Amino acid sequence: MADEFDRASDIEMAEREFAIKNVRQGKKIEATGHCLYCNAELPNQKRWCDEWCRDEWQIEQDAKKRRW
Repeated sequence: MADEFDRASDIEMAEREFAIKNVRQGKKIEATGHCLYCNAELPNQKRWCDEWCRDEWQIEQDAKKRRW
């Protein structure tokens, strides 16, 4: 069970790093099949599962921009 959680955590971290890199470069963030914030499985065309995840993701991105 711990291996599944570790894998899920690694995937989530990689997707977030990818999204952050693209935001910094001014690229559009593409849908990955998972929510970019909570990693819930989604239809291919969605990036976030709801407005809350979208808003929290944006808050995180804005905070990261301020730190850099």
